[in-house]
Amino acid sequence: MTALVSISDIHNGPDMDHCLAGFLAAKYNLSHKRFSLPELAGNPDLSAEELHQTLFEGGAAIDAAERLIAQVDVPSLLIGYSAGGTVGAMANSVVQIFEAQLFVSSTRLRHLTASHFKVPSLCLFGELDEHQPKPDWHKEAGVERYEVAEHGHDFYQQLQAESWAPLAEQFFELT
Repeated sequence: MTALVSISDIHNGPDMDHCLAGFLAAKYNLSHKRFSLPELAGNPDLSAEELHQTLFEGGAAIDAAERLIAQVDVPSLLIGYSAGGTVGAMANSVVQIFEAQLFVSSTRLRHLTASHFKVPSLCLFGELDEHQPKPDWHKEAGVERYEVAEHGHDFYQQLQAESWAPLAEQFFELT
């Protein structure tokens, strides 16, 4: 049975009504383990802004990646939301715990290189997300990309998961 891992964003989102991983797990009878990024980072009580700063300026992203590696015990498919996706990519570059990676609005990936993407990887961004990596980054990193038209960074909080699930179903070869 395929295992699915999801890592929340810094706000601990998306809620389960908008969670692509939850939708796919229910539709395809997949096991699903959801990780809270604030808890993985060891700072569940920080504000989102403080957590973001701690993750990427204070080194907590490395700690979070190490905690993730310790808790994923079977090869899995990753869905990482925003900063959670970046932590997932960092973990998978150390120990291959994911067979494929789907990143949702993970703009900080722009700071990573091809060495972080040794498995099939797809980035989904809202077309209007000003912080997404430049198109040439995707080519250099060997990562597929798709833009959700007329939406910004938080498209995954706004759209029902089933409306964009076909992208993930095709990428993960679930259909």
